[in-house]
Amino acid sequence: MQNLITQARERQHITSNDALAHEVIQAHPELPPMKSRSLSAKIGLLDKGDTGWWRTRPQWAEALASILMIDVTDLGLHTATSTHSFEVQEFPELPPIDFLTEELPNLGQARSSDEIEIRKYVGSDVIENWVPYQLRPSSGRVIPPSGVTWLEISDQFCTKLLTNFLQIRFKREVLCTADLSSIVARLRRPTPVVINLSRRLNAEDLRPLMALHEQGAVLIISPFPPPLRADSRYGDDVACWEARQASEDERALRCLTSKLGFHDYIKPLVWQFNTGWRTDLLAWIEKRVSHFGLDSLINVSQIMDWLNRFDNDGNLFCQSLDIFSLARLCHHSGERALPNFIELGAGNKLLDKFRHDLNSRDLGILRRLVASRWLNLETAWNGALSWDEWRSLIDQNLNVLSDQLTEIDLQRSLDAGIINEEANGLFEFATPLHASLLARDLVRSAIADGNIEMWGAAVFDEPRRKIIDTVINSLQTTDLESAVDRLTTSDPWSPASIGVEETFFQALSRHAWKSELKQSIVDRILKAIWARETTFEQFDAPRLWSRPYSDKLGEWRWMQTCWRWSLGAQRPASLRIEGLTADYFPGWSDSAIWPAVLPSIPSIESDKENTSLALEWKEFMRLAIDLSDKFDPIWIHCSKESSDPLFALTLAWEGQWTPRTEWWEHLIYHRWAEELLVHTVTSGDKKAAGWLWPSFISALTRREKLFNRPCLSEVWQWIMSTLSPEEILEGRSDQEIAHLCAWAPDLPPSIRIHLLNTLPIEWNKHVKPLIEWCPEQRCDVLLRWMEACISFYDIDNGINIDIEKKIWSANPNYALRILEDVDALSIDAAKKMIHCAPSEFAYEISSILCKRHELLDQEERIRWVKRHLCTSGRRARHILSVISGNSWSITSKVY
Repeated sequence: MQNLITQARERQHITSNDALAHEVIQAHPELPPMKSRSLSAKIGLLDKGDTGWWRTRPQWAEALASILMIDVTDLGLHTATSTHSFEVQEFPELPPIDFLTEELPNLGQARSSDEIEIRKYVGSDVIENWVPYQLRPSSGRVIPPSGVTWLEISDQFCTKLLTNFLQIRFKREVLCTADLSSIVARLRRPTPVVINLSRRLNAEDLRPLMALHEQGAVLIISPFPPPLRADSRYGDDVACWEARQASEDERALRCLTSKLGFHDYIKPLVWQFNTGWRTDLLAWIEKRVSHFGLDSLINVSQIMDWLNRFDNDGNLFCQSLDIFSLARLCHHSGERALPNFIELGAGNKLLDKFRHDLNSRDLGILRRLVASRWLNLETAWNGALSWDEWRSLIDQNLNVLSDQLTEIDLQRSLDAGIINEEANGLFEFATPLHASLLARDLVRSAIADGNIEMWGAAVFDEPRRKIIDTVINSLQTTDLESAVDRLTTSDPWSPASIGVEETFFQALSRHAWKSELKQSIVDRILKAIWARETTFEQFDAPRLWSRPYSDKLGEWRWMQTCWRWSLGAQRPASLRIEGLTADYFPGWSDSAIWPAVLPSIPSIESDKENTSLALEWKEFMRLAIDLSDKFDPIWIHCSKESSDPLFALTLAWEGQWTPRTEWWEHLIYHRWAEELLVHTVTSGDKKAAGWLWPSFISALTRREKLFNRPCLSEVWQWIMSTLSPEEILEGRSDQEIAHLCAWAPDLPPSIRIHLLNTLPIEWNKHVKPLIEWCPEQRCDVLLRWMEACISFYDIDNGINIDIEKKIWSANPNYALRILEDVDALSIDAAKKMIHCAPSEFAYEISSILCKRHELLDQEERIRWVKRHLCTSGRRARHILSVISGNSWSITSKVY
């Protein structure tokens, strides 16, 4: 609307455009320098409807609107958004996406959430069934959606984009809810529906999905994974005894939440970014602003060059909205707006440009919030917190902070939008990127000052470790060497010392490979690392204390670190390289044999599914080429249905005939016949059950391949519910008992327990299913089998199952009690229990080890500590107490 500016100006009693321009410039000194007459001319053009200059400078538009006391949208910088368009609110200058004519940016894809699903759905994308016309050319017919598909998307922009795209372009009904119980009536209709779910659910919360129409289809989009049960041991526990004895509703819910059941009640998918998605998104933005003729300073290659140096691993700029913020900044100011990636305070400088709407007071509050949360290792760094958890940050005494967080600060942070309340009632930073940038600066300054207490112990917490690694990887060789020179560690076994020195060891490996390090730095780092290393047995692989190696990718990166050191740095004369250590540091080995420990080559499938692994393989090959000159190629080894049977069985129950096995073979699994038989003989009649049982079990064992799930039989359930465990087992042959063991999921718990208590130890090769299905409250029956496994374990005839893991998984409190009881276990059994204990119980185990010195010798204690210390977080010092009494004797053995 023309003359809008004049009308708004007069309402504010501003006499002219010149006066208006002067007020805007005076009120917003943070904007780029500009003369009043120039700005006045731009205001005059805007008042006539010319929005070109203002559309590309939203910060000036916002400043003008604030002086005129109007909404910035009243300036008419964008044409009215149509009902079929999608506007990126984080980049308002970007023209809205027209879903009717445009395609989506290709940033990622939905993948199955586990390997079984990957094999099952290979070559298809379940999400495509929700799109009548494929997003890309497709050969083959479109299958309509069916059942329940759960798509986990953690990226907010991708969630908005997909839900709006399905709703606008393909007319899918989209419902936003935090509770499925509110849409039960909708689920009873046969038409497909998309549900945008904002809250984490548990298995019971999925009960409304049982009302889904038999022809209905639901696509649930949520930032959280589906609450599927992961206790499926045979892959079809919906047919086990407990499930068959449950009510119909409970059985249906069990099926619905079964992760590995016969039927796919819920198809779980996870949205994953493509490799290089940040480059792809920036290129899409650049192409879009160019297509619409906007004056933009975006240069993708220059932005990515800076980003790869500032945040190479994508630990800071990890969401689409983060990239949009960066692109908008460069859209207006170009790459010159980006701070030097190695300078101190680079994160703060970037934050000042992102959050120019925050005053100095609010920025100070944000900095205090970040520092307090970072330093409090008991508080999770990632994810939303309860309000009580936020308040706990006020009470901590952090001597390293000169400016403490206050109650007023916390309340102001909520009022100013620094932290926001989420749908689940928890609170999180409004923009996690901003918090990460400030945390980065905390770590960067601490490294420069040699303050290891600020970041050393944080290495043991994975989310914090990612930020630390991001900072370290952005430093140049001279900065790293200076940081190492400034290191002062009074206690080499403190968590901070371990975390700092091992972080530098990993970061400096690339520089060592290129022979860029001073020998004094090499000697200091290697001496610090080897002082905590030990040479136990030849099969012990070297490991850092602060970092886990739980997946193939982590193992590869660790091996690369070791190879780089041995290929580029001179080996200190006092270092002993033997056993597996020589395979990890082959450049320092005296052996002429090619390293026996090598990562496996990724298959074609893994190369497609795990691009990171493929990239690591290529990096590793560069190291192998360097190493190949040392060895002779000769050492490289290249290894690749009838009523007659029913009548007969009824007569057998009456005692007229002796039941015959072949009769059962015509009856089992015919539900109508089995139900009729059970109804005829009356389920409470022990005599009938005992009379029919021998022939029934004989039929099952003769045709085991046909009748492989007896619990599906009504007769089986009747007999098992009628006879006692002793009656079930009396007179049974060894073959029949062996089959009963194999059918453990189909047995009542009482029979499983009876078998485990009465079978001779020599039956160890048959009891594995019984052990796997042992009730959680009866783990005590497993102890004799665990002791037996230790006394005569044989790789061909042994139990071949980690009973200790079963006990820990089923009843961890019981596991801790028997470890505390001196008379409960043999020393060998107790050792197995300790070595199989999950890391979450490392604190309790460490307390037990400090009391019971006979359980592990010193070398075993060191191995245990080394395995759990890297994930111990604030418990690191307590974990180290297991070996602290003899730490000096450890170091003296090696270096």
